[in-house]
Order: sequence, then structure tokens, then C-alpha cells
Amino acid sequence: MKRTVHIHYVAMLRDRTGSSQESITTVAANVRQLYSEIAGKYEFPWPHDAFRPAINDTIQPWTSAIEDNDRVLFLPPSSGG
Repeated sequence: MKRTVHIHYVAMLRDRTGSSQESITTVAANVRQLYSEIAGKYEFPWPHDAFRPAINDTIQPWTSAIEDNDRVLFLPPSSGG
């Protein structure tokens, strides 16, 4: 089933894609499949587990299903003091 999702890019993903967000139509069923799809499109050098996925502002497991009109963000690793 095709669905449209709204992907928000931050940090190194924004730098790599050249954009802070985009809407795409995908057949990906979960966020891991979605990451694989966009990683192939933009040739991301990072594995999926370098990020934490968030769907509609809530951190989710990589196996979480995506639905039409979801907002998806892949949170990069952070450091702090």
C-alpha cells in the first residue's frame, strides 16, 4: 500500500539531502524500510542504527509501522555535558 510521509531532516541528514524536509510516496511498511529507501536515494553512509526514529513526535522502535501523513524524523546521535 502506498502512503505519503513527511520526512524531516536534521544535522548530517539535512546536510546530505540539502533539505530540512520532504514529502515522499512510499510502499515502506515501517521506519526501517523507509530509512533504507531514503538512504539508497541519498547514498547515506550511516547504518539505520546510528539514528533513533520518531513518528509524529514520539520515538519509536525501528519496526514501527508508518501510516499515511505521518511525520518522520531520524534523530542523530548527540553528545552533551
